[in-house]
Amino acid sequence: MKREGIEQKTRLTCRSHAGFSLVETIIGIALLAFSVAGSFELLRLSDLQAKHTSVDNRITELLREYSDYVLYLDYNRLPNDGESLGQGYLYEVYDSVSKTSRGYYHYLITVNVQTYNSGTAGEYKNITVSMNCQADDHAFSDQLVTQTIESDAITRSKS
Repeated sequence: MKREGIEQKTRLTCRSHAGFSLVETIIGIALLAFSVAGSFELLRLSDLQAKHTSVDNRITELLREYSDYVLYLDYNRLPNDGESLGQGYLYEVYDSVSKTSRGYYHYLITVNVQTYNSGTAGEYKNITVSMNCQADDHAFSDQLVTQTIESDAITRSKS
């Protein structure tokens, strides 16, 4: 008989401690909320990194395009020193409501031309393609900084 009373008392004690308390539930919900918020922040940062990669690829593409233009253009039609070859935006977003594109990060492509042995048969030009463009500050602020990127010198001879 004593044994049954002890077992019954033990069962009642265990049942009163079964389940989660309010504090444990609140802590669990807070941890879940922090993990969801962290996931959204990671998603935002990966989207920002993808945008920066897209802009970097566009810069490379434009410099190659204009360098090829200068490389294969007829010598007598080469641009003058400081001449602008093109301008535009590195990143454009289409707004489906207004049916317009909004451009970000303006760029301007110019050429620097140095002529050597001018007027002789051995005349040649060293041409550098320069891009002035706006870019994000790497500190993730709202400030845009202007940077200049130059290609390697392209040498073109008259003959």
